[in-house]
Amino acid sequence: MRFELDAKSVKAIIDDPRQNTPVCLDISVLNIIPNDRLVSLLDACVRYGLGKKPVTHRNMVVGALRPFGRYLHSDVAKRSGALPADFEEWQFLALQFGLWFISHSGSNAKFDMRCTWWRKCTRPWLVFLQEEGWIPLGVVWPDLSLSAELVAFGPAARTRVVGELPNRDMEDDNFDDFLDRTIAGPIFWRTDTEYLDEIEAKVRERDKVLGEVLLDYWVKLVRDYRTGKKLLAQVSEERWESKREENWRYDKNTCLTSHRHIDGHLWALRFLRQQLTCTDDIDCLGLKALKGHPAVGWGFLKSESTTPIKPLKEMTALSNEQSALYRPRNILNRFLGVFNNTDFSVALALLIREHPNLNPSSLAGAKVINGRNQSHLIVYGESQSLIFSVDKPRAKSRKYAVLSRRASQIFEHILRATAPIRALLRRANNPRWRFLFLGDVYQGSLGHPGVIRADLLTNSSRRLGVTLVDLYPYLVDFGLVMGTVDFVKIRNTKGIIEWFDTGSLRATAKRLGNSQRTVAQYYIPESLIVAWNERIIRRFQNTILVLAAHEEEWILDVVDMPNLQELTRFLAQLVSDLPFGSSPIADRVHEFFNCNFQAEPVSIDKNHANALLHVKLSVSSLALLLAYRQWAQTNLPPDDQQQSDTSTGLAPKYFIDLAGMLQAVAQSQDIGEELREYLDVARLQRCYQQAVALVPNLVKRIKRLTIHSEKGFSS
Repeated sequence: MRFELDAKSVKAIIDDPRQNTPVCLDISVLNIIPNDRLVSLLDACVRYGLGKKPVTHRNMVVGALRPFGRYLHSDVAKRSGALPADFEEWQFLALQFGLWFISHSGSNAKFDMRCTWWRKCTRPWLVFLQEEGWIPLGVVWPDLSLSAELVAFGPAARTRVVGELPNRDMEDDNFDDFLDRTIAGPIFWRTDTEYLDEIEAKVRERDKVLGEVLLDYWVKLVRDYRTGKKLLAQVSEERWESKREENWRYDKNTCLTSHRHIDGHLWALRFLRQQLTCTDDIDCLGLKALKGHPAVGWGFLKSESTTPIKPLKEMTALSNEQSALYRPRNILNRFLGVFNNTDFSVALALLIREHPNLNPSSLAGAKVINGRNQSHLIVYGESQSLIFSVDKPRAKSRKYAVLSRRASQIFEHILRATAPIRALLRRANNPRWRFLFLGDVYQGSLGHPGVIRADLLTNSSRRLGVTLVDLYPYLVDFGLVMGTVDFVKIRNTKGIIEWFDTGSLRATAKRLGNSQRTVAQYYIPESLIVAWNERIIRRFQNTILVLAAHEEEWILDVVDMPNLQELTRFLAQLVSDLPFGSSPIADRVHEFFNCNFQAEPVSIDKNHANALLHVKLSVSSLALLLAYRQWAQTNLPPDDQQQSDTSTGLAPKYFIDLAGMLQAVAQSQDIGEELREYLDVARLQRCYQQAVALVPNLVKRIKRLTIHSEKGFSS
């Protein structure tokens, strides 16, 4: 950050690496301060901003410097002089400035927001000026802290009488905006249990449709880039040099990139690629940089009639309706691999869907190379998997993710397509070459977009160019219209789907990269968790009822189903969701209803890679498991240990291995973080210390067990 000072104006210049041009803010109101004092003030501000982000610099200018200058122009300050001369006058200014800040009419900010700005921005700046000696030490600045409303429960318009439940219907005009956090819209937060199936279906449907559209867009983009590589290969370096000697002419009256040239599209691509690889001008694809070249004719890139893009439109992966929406520049950029703003939005949305644990704003501003020339993209293992990390300033840490196969492919294409632009920015000594997302920011100006806009996904506007909803208008049929999709909602939706899949806050927190408390507080409302638990209870109750009354005519009267169709659907779902042999209830379900729904009994798959085993830790169960392991290893031959039970599919070897694994964890101090996420290690170790003492006695009892044909087990 720097300042420009002259006789009439004062300007703050803020260099932002994510913006093509520096941000210029006018603070000429400070001219009321004498010149020597003003220079020392601005020097102190430069020191105050060292090491801080551009947004912090802007907040200091807007929230501290500019208000201070405006206060000095107010009547109160003028009556007492522009700047105080002694300690008492400075203390008077401190009180009056604080009063003016929260009450002046030059701002539309609410009272609590003014107090917040004063505490977080203005007051720390004033305290720093005291430390610099610009303001006398000892001056006390108002704190303006507001007490929390300990008993408030919403605005008066939302008050409820005792015993009345809040209305959460989707048609409620007073619905809280902050609840609309996913692409499902406010309907998602209805707490009525009977709507949970509808809610889940709507979330999954919209997420699926959006994912298919994003992937289709990206696949077509990659195909056009590969086609462009093949087209560029048709113009060799020798042919290019020969045309240079011919002054870039096709014939006497036609330039090389003319639409009248049969291969004009090839030479247009080759010419634009030459601009990228052999110049150091970040505006090398702009009309101003192109129009003076002899290879370019009049009207190049301005219209289809003067640009050779007709052959490219016939070769593009886009449909005819989609390609008709693109301007000549966009078509050529697709084949060159130069991203536009919509490409940025689609790529970011895809990466968020693959890795919602990475914050959207951090991904949008992600860098491939840091300031020490170290890569944030790491290749590891024989499988050449990729690890990518992004900065999360609010948490003051970096977030890491092992990229999925699809995310790896997206990263590889981004790096491959942006390599020429990255090299150009490096030649131009432009610091934006380190960012992941690079492309055509505006009309041929290359660099990193300061903002990646989510409204390019669902907002149909000519001002924004070709957006996703323009290319896929059927998104509107699924409710994905303007205002319903942004990057935060896409991320939250993946977390909600994870919660629907697992019912676990722990799994959802891991998916989103947050703590369980944060997920429960901000992502999944408590009311929805209660409704979900209620549905689980009702489902279990209905299962018991249908098993008890499976042969009765009045079964529909006792279960919680409105009609026979719903009951049939519920029974079919039970047969599908409960594999035979997984529990006594599952066995009864298959015994009573399997023949009606033509489902084959399914045993537990011991080799299923994604199967989960839940173990309830207790001293007695752990002791019995350890005792069985000790007895089985001594008394059961290896063949018997591998013998599977016909009804459950389980073998003694499984229990022996499980006990060995739990024992190893309980005795070890070096346990990986991934294993700690699935095991309550501290509780396991406490139970193990008590269980070990019980094992010898249990082994003796197991040895005395015998089998009788009528009485079963006895000792």
